Amino acid sequence: MDASDADSSSSRSKGEKITNAIAVFLLCVLVIGGVAFARRNLRLGRGDRRGATRLSLFFAGALSIGWIMSEHHVPSFWEVYLIAMFMGAVLLLVGLLWTLYIALEPFVRRRWPQVLVTWTRLSAGDWRDPLVGRDVLIGCAAGTAAGCLGRLQILAPSWFGYPESELVTPLIEALSGAAPFVSRLGTLIAFGVLNALAPLFLLFVLRILLRNQWAAAAVLTVILTTPTALQIEAPWIGAPIAFTATALGLFVLMRYGAIASFVLGLVTDLSFTFPSTFQTSAWYAGAGYAGVAIIAAVSLFAFQTSLGGRRLLDFARAEA
Repeated sequence: MDASDADSSSSRSKGEKITNAIAVFLLCVLVIGGVAFARRNLRLGRGDRRGATRLSLFFAGALSIGWIMSEHHVPSFWEVYLIAMFMGAVLLLVGLLWTLYIALEPFVRRRWPQVLVTWTRLSAGDWRDPLVGRDVLIGCAAGTAAGCLGRLQILAPSWFGYPESELVTPLIEALSGAAPFVSRLGTLIAFGVLNALAPLFLLFVLRILLRNQWAAAAVLTVILTTPTALQIEAPWIGAPIAFTATALGLFVLMRYGAIASFVLGLVTDLSFTFPSTFQTSAWYAGAGYAGVAIIAAVSLFAFQTSLGGRRLLDFARAEA
């Protein structure tokens, strides 16, 4: 190993340590801050407990599907152990999700009502609401753009003579059959909910500290981009791309709400987890095409729903 490789390895190790420290700090903010604000709201009689419970049950259901399809179940004592371990993890995550929702909901409904409008209609069973279709469609478009930015971040350094960035390696098991595919899809859906709610809570905390919504968004964008900037070969190339992708995600969250943000994250994760290819003979091609088909189907459904029963081309109205 020459000096340049040693320096690169040392820099990457230092970047990983800083990244881990940031992750632990943000997790502490989520847990401690969530409990504190949720406790206050419950004491004051605030918070949509029914909405929090519905969201938590949806999360637990999606995560359960992912776990059931991923494990090899046999009638033995080991199965009881696996169930106990899984239930412990689910209860922990469900508790965190429920707490964050109760901590956030009163403030968001009062200050950022657009964030929860679509979720409220969706949780009420109004799947065909045009606003739901609009936000899902925006999430699909923004998720596709974020996926393209992610690939650009990987490829761009090599255009300037730097070593190619490491590719985001998908889980091989998720590409090996129908059951692993469904398992990974359920897991992505479950954590997509948490990944949409966690940045919203961090934004809420920064909004309280800085007393300015856009300043809070800018600071959070920098915080979330820093781990990426510390671990890539050419930060001056990759960091602006990562910053743009993060800013896009926060803009969608603040402007169009939690459902659009959830769909954005899900579409982005699908594009990386199930890579598509033009080589139809590739062993992972089926999973990649299935991922594309899911995104396309959701986009078409959202587009049709967003029209609200109107025709795309209304010639009668045009001639009137």
